[in-house]
Amino acid sequence: MEQKIALALIVRGGGKEPERLRRCLASIPAYINGIFLTITGQDKTAISAIRQIGQEYKAHISYIQPFFTVTPEMVTWFEKRFNCKPRMKAGDQIFEFDKARNFNFSQVPKEYKWILWLDVDDIFRGGDKLPALLKLAEQQKSDAIYLNYLYQVEVNQNNEITKIVAQHPRERIIRNSQDAKALSERFQWKGTIHEILTKPIINNPITNDECDVLHLVDHEDRISSLWRNVRACEATLAKTKGEDPRFIYYLAKALSDLREKDTDKEAQNLMFEFLLGPTKSEWEEERGQIWGYIADIYNRYGEHDNAVKALMNGLMDYPESRALFINLASSYTMMGDWKKALFWLFMIEKIPEKKSLLAVSPYDQLIRILEIKYNCHYNLGMYAEVRETAKEIEQYVSKNILRDHSLAKAEELLRKSRMIAN
Repeated sequence: MEQKIALALIVRGGGKEPERLRRCLASIPAYINGIFLTITGQDKTAISAIRQIGQEYKAHISYIQPFFTVTPEMVTWFEKRFNCKPRMKAGDQIFEFDKARNFNFSQVPKEYKWILWLDVDDIFRGGDKLPALLKLAEQQKSDAIYLNYLYQVEVNQNNEITKIVAQHPRERIIRNSQDAKALSERFQWKGTIHEILTKPIINNPITNDECDVLHLVDHEDRISSLWRNVRACEATLAKTKGEDPRFIYYLAKALSDLREKDTDKEAQNLMFEFLLGPTKSEWEEERGQIWGYIADIYNRYGEHDNAVKALMNGLMDYPESRALFINLASSYTMMGDWKKALFWLFMIEKIPEKKSLLAVSPYDQLIRILEIKYNCHYNLGMYAEVRETAKEIEQYVSKNILRDHSLAKAEELLRKSRMIAN
């Protein structure tokens, strides 16, 4: 019996969204049985363009405007609670992603056994593997299928990935629970931003690497989203009086990702509160990652000793973290302690890769390891190792940069080393 699957999408409609919606829908229609599109925007012209595209793909179209308004009382509460001035202002309209997502899911009839959700700036890859994947999920009586989410990448003109900056697994295909007798038994999204799927029990979730979701935005979009997230986190914390402490972490991460002086210190303070305060995180992997973010901020301002202390705290929480070992090696490189940096690089080789729901940056980690190796070998006079590292770098760094810096320098060092030897 066919396991019918629906695509669920929410779309605002303005700016670049019409062309992105068309790109998104073009990546998936041959592999799904229905499209359920919820329009959340207010601009009539933008809505008209989105509706037209939806009709071309025979989508079921619905409408919702899930916003709440920031009040003066909310601004005052935030200022007193966190002892800083928020970026949100009274009168701001804050979009609630969980309400939009829940409404969108509610439009999918129970005849569809599965729901695949995407955002308008996503592309689905590997759609031909969906039938076999759904069959496997049925056999294992799974409620959700996790797929890799490549949410920050660099691509060429043909949308081919040239660099994965950040990725992590997400619950992407979900069993439709519309026929559940009680509302409490249905899957629900929770969270103004970074919404998560909730239910008393999510049975037998499975992961799969044959399909994935590619998120395509430019730098301008990313910065705009970070500022949107800052205001949304502030407003959510104020609206709920800090009921969900995870929004302290979400706010801190958004502020640190902006990489500005006036946001870094605030981000660090919020991270310390999330780690050490009364509502601290109990997820060890997450705690280790947050200590790493704290260390990154310290290193940006030359406080390398404090960075090392933060990273040691991180290892006490999450000793299996390769990222923390890389950060330690990098910190000692910045301090000019090349032997200790190489020691921590050696330790990385002893840490096996571990599957995790945390976001990872595989390309960044690889390049950082190579950069640390090169600098350490160069400064310790290990010229043969410099040459070998330069060859490794050549696989990942553009040829011009490599010739101008790494390989040319390695060749020069090797010539000097031979002269010294003779």
